[in-house]
Amino acid sequence: MGFSQKKYKERDSEIYAIRQSSNRTLKNIGDEYGLSRERVRQICLKQSRLGIPTREDEIGLGELSVRAANAIRNARLGHDDKRKFTPQEVAANLRMLPRGPNCGSFTMKEIGQWLKDKNCYEDWMKSWTN
Repeated sequence: MGFSQKKYKERDSEIYAIRQSSNRTLKNIGDEYGLSRERVRQICLKQSRLGIPTREDEIGLGELSVRAANAIRNARLGHDDKRKFTPQEVAANLRMLPRGPNCGSFTMKEIGQWLKDKNCYEDWMKSWTN
């Protein structure tokens, strides 16, 4: 791989990381790198398809079913949705998970097993019994 290709790969990764970790607009990021808003959007789409880990991958939501992962994403854990939450926070705030057809006993058992696998079983039990 030539120097310029390597440089562009690093730039694309930086752009994707900025877009994932902040509320900055495509235009704002494009202005910083001398790119159009559309080009930044294309780079972000390409990088997301390359399987670069996201915030959710870092805590392992990809290990859960779509239903269980959505229940955790939709929970109000007492902070800004952009901030990364930890399995410990999920365990401590388990009662805040939405109830209803998309978060029944099977989903709760799956989340409980996920927390156990993440060594958060004690926190989960405390939250569930309080």
